[in-house]
Amino acid sequence: MTGRLWKLAAVVLILAGGAGQAAVDWAEVPDDRMEAVLAARTMQFADGVTWGFFADGRVLSGETWGRWSQGDETVCLLWPGQETACYRLEEKGIDLRFTPVAGGAARVARYNDL
Repeated sequence: MTGRLWKLAAVVLILAGGAGQAAVDWAEVPDDRMEAVLAARTMQFADGVTWGFFADGRVLSGETWGRWSQGDETVCLLWPGQETACYRLEEKGIDLRFTPVAGGAARVARYNDL
């Protein structure tokens, strides 16, 4: 294969990889799926923090219990002594991305109960 043909093959592979990656982009979790995605599940963030969501609306992080609720395409968490924090939720495979509705950096967690 000539050098020019190798370059063309490399471009085709790069473009094909980009097209394949689009199929696994983050997808918003709608209200009608949110409970199935969260309830009775535990996820872990890169910093080691875990959130365990219970079907009855409780959430556990370490030894701290809070409450979670859903609505308007968001999940809201209430921890003792803190303001309610609401997030838009997106999924990609076994990862969930929590993006604060009030602004700020998104956090990515992975199911660790599989």
